[in-house]
Amino acid sequence: MLLRRYRLSPRTRLVASAQERFLVCDHPLQWIRLNETAWQLLRALDGDGYLHERVSGVTPEAVDYLESLTERGVLKADYRLRWPEEWPPVRVIVPAYGDPHRLRNCLESLGRLDYPPERFAVTVVDDGSPEPLEQALVSDRGDWGDMGLGGRLRWQRLERNRGPADARNAAALAEPAAPAESADTLLAFVDSDCEVAPDWLRQLAAVLEEPSLAAAGGRVTGMGGHSLLARYEGACSSLDMGSRPGRVGVRGAPVPYLPSCNLAVRAGAFRRAGGFAAAWRTGEDVDFCWRLVAGGERLFYWPEAAVAHDHRERWGPFLARKRDYGRSEGPLGARHPARFAVGAPGWVFRGALIAAGAALWSGSGWAAGATLALPPAVEALRRLAALRRWPAGSGRPRWRAAAESMARSTAARMLHESRSTVRGWLAVAVPVCLALPVLLPLGGAVLALAALGEWLAKRPGISPWRFAVGYVAECLAYSLGRIEGRAVALAARLARRRGAAQGRPHAGTESANAALSTKPPR
Repeated sequence: MLLRRYRLSPRTRLVASAQERFLVCDHPLQWIRLNETAWQLLRALDGDGYLHERVSGVTPEAVDYLESLTERGVLKADYRLRWPEEWPPVRVIVPAYGDPHRLRNCLESLGRLDYPPERFAVTVVDDGSPEPLEQALVSDRGDWGDMGLGGRLRWQRLERNRGPADARNAAALAEPAAPAESADTLLAFVDSDCEVAPDWLRQLAAVLEEPSLAAAGGRVTGMGGHSLLARYEGACSSLDMGSRPGRVGVRGAPVPYLPSCNLAVRAGAFRRAGGFAAAWRTGEDVDFCWRLVAGGERLFYWPEAAVAHDHRERWGPFLARKRDYGRSEGPLGARHPARFAVGAPGWVFRGALIAAGAALWSGSGWAAGATLALPPAVEALRRLAALRRWPAGSGRPRWRAAAESMARSTAARMLHESRSTVRGWLAVAVPVCLALPVLLPLGGAVLALAALGEWLAKRPGISPWRFAVGYVAECLAYSLGRIEGRAVALAARLARRRGAAQGRPHAGTESANAALSTKPPR
C-alpha cells in the first residue's frame, strides 16, 4: 500500500481573513482560494503523520487535490510502501525479437525476483524471430533450471513480426492464463533488453494495492558503460523518468507517461482500454497511458521499482531510435491533439525568433536584439499582472521573495521554450542557418540556451561539452523524425477527408503509424 505524507512547503502559508481563506506561496508565486473542506484538510497536514492517520475517509479526489498542490510547488510529499498481507497474482509479459543472449539475461533476472513463486508466471512472446527463440535458448543453455523459473515460463510464438505493441496484446488480451485470474490480476511488462531488480515486482504490486490506481511504473536506468553515448543515455535517456515519484499523465504531473518496458497494469483496466495500439511500433506506451488517463484511470510513478535497460551505444542505432521517437509525434498528435497544443508563451517565443531572424537578415541588429527581449518581457508582465490581482485578504507576498520568484520563473520559461523549439525544429534550423550565415549567432545562442536548460534540468554526471554532443545529435534526429511524422499524419488526415467525401473508409492514424515503421524495431 502506498502511504502518503504531505506538508506545506517552506515558502507557503495558510492565511485566513474575515470571510475568506487562502493558501499563499512566495515561490512559485501564487495564491489559492480555499473552501472549508480544503482548509480543514490542509490544516490537518503536519508532515509527521501519514495522510490516512491524520484524516479519516480520504477519497481519491482528495488525494488528487493534494497531489496537484504538490505539483504546483506549494506542498511537499513523502511516500512509503507498506507490503500487502497477500500478494496479488501477476503475469509478466516479455515481447522479444531475436537476440537470445539478451533475452536469457532478462529471464535470469526474472528468475531472481523475490516475489512469491506461486504468485507469478512469465510469458515470452516470440514476435516472429527468424529462429524460434525457445529453440535457440534451449540449444544454448540446455534447460531452464538455472534461470529460476521452472514451470512458470510459457512461450507464445507469432508467425510474423507484428511489433512489440501487438506482441504484448497477443499475451495480455488472450484468455486468462488461469481460471482464478480476475480483473485485479496484474499484467507486468518488461522488454527483452532489460534486467529487473530483485524487488521490482514487489514494489509495483505494493503500489497497486491502492485501489484507486490502475497502473504503476518504475525507473528505467542504464546498464553502465564508459563511452560518451553510454554516459549520455545513462543520464538523459527518454525512458528514465527521474527520481521523483508522483502522478502520471495529468496536467502538471512530473511524469508524462510510463515506458512499456517497466509497467504494471490491472488486467481489467488493460482490457477496458483495449490494450496497446496494435499497429504502433513506437509511442504505443505514451498513447496507452494517455488513453487510460482520458478514461478516468489513475497512474503512479514509483522510481524504486527499477529496471536496467541495455541502451544503444552505437551512433547509428541511437540516432535511428531517436528519429523513431520523433516520428511517433505525428500519430500521437492526431489522436491526442490537446497534448501538443502550444500555449501563448510558446507562440510569443517562436514569433520573436522568426522576427529576430528577419531583422538580422535585413541587417538591423538593434531590432533583432529588441525583438529577442520581447518574450522575457511579456513573461515578466504576465506575472506582474497576476501579482496585481492578488486578493487583499490573502496577505501580500514578501516583495523580495516575489521578485526572486518572478525572475526565476521567467528564466525557467525561457529555458523551457528554448528546449522545446530546438527539440522540434533543429533539423530545419541547421540548413537555414548554413544557407544564411547571418543567422548563425542567433541559432547558436538558442541552441546553447536549450542545451544549458536541459543540462540544468537533468543534472547529469558528465561535463557540459560531452553532454552537448549527445544532446545536439539527439535533437537533430528527433526533430527530423518529428517533421516526417507530422507530414505522414497530415497526409493521412487529408486522405481520410477525401475518403469521407467519396464515401470510402480510411484507416487514419493507425495506417499512418504503420507507414512510419515497417521493420522490427529491436
